Amino acid sequence: STTYYEPMNYKVDGEWPGFDTEFARLFAEELGVEVEFKEIVWQQRYDELIEYNIDCIWNALTVLEGQQNHVSLSNPYLLNGQVVVMKAEEAKKYAGFYEARKLRFAAAEISAGSTALFEEGYNNKQLVKTQYDALEAIVNGTVDAAAVDTVFADALVGKGKKYETLAKAYPCAEEKCAVAFRQNSDLIDVFNEFLGEIKDTKLTDL
Repeated sequence: STTYYEPMNYKVDGEWPGFDTEFARLFAEELGVEVEFKEIVWQQRYDELIEYNIDCIWNALTVLEGQQNHVSLSNPYLLNGQVVVMKAEEAKKYAGFYEARKLRFAAAEISAGSTALFEEGYNNKQLVKTQYDALEAIVNGTVDAAAVDTVFADALVGKGKKYETLAKAYPCAEEKCAVAFRQNSDLIDVFNEFLGEIKDTKLTDL
């Protein structure tokens, strides 16, 4: 399963490039099967998996998210995190949540970003559908800042990128990404062995 999330999964001319999709293709080649990418509603990802509509969730899923939803997780394959994004002229003014405590924040619902805001006890927040919506809310002036994935911000925020008027202000969480399979799936051991074989390549940050 996948959702539209640069640079991990995104569509170009009907095809799915991106880190996660290319990694999934390598794993499918190892298994000797043809991979099929199914775009899903992220909030329904676990229902899709449990109901056998998909065989795994492979879209920068954090270990923390998976642990809370009764699935079997692979070993982590990517170090990610959360970062606070603001308008570029404001970003240098804030070093952490304490300094930014009076600002209005956005985060995607049921995401690591919304979890980071919750854990900081931050109440002045707006939950939106996607991380793209969180960045758009800053641009539109609906909020002052957003908590989004670091790899997402690296791909889209800054000079020469889609959101060049925005900038990263400060990190607010660190996490690892894994692939989620149905509980006790035979694919867990197969994937972990595959991951171990390529761990020394530049495919991972671990």
